[in-house]
Amino acid sequence: MLDERGFDVAGLFCDPPLEPFYLRLGWITCPGGTVEDGDAELSTDLRMMRFLSDAGRRAEQSLRDETLRVRWSW
Repeated sequence: MLDERGFDVAGLFCDPPLEPFYLRLGWITCPGGTVEDGDAELSTDLRMMRFLSDAGRRAEQSLRDETLRVRWSW
């Protein structure tokens, strides 16, 4: 369904034990980690993404490897 909606990139946060499940569905693990707003350390949530369009695939390397800063992951 994501593939048909015209999105460039999709992301999710999950507990590390769920990684194999999402990998089977085409999600990619992002080693850059995530920092929640106001925290000094990386979140323990695993960040996974799918790169759905040409534009998303061109941005893949930086989005995978750079630390993502979010207000909160849950």
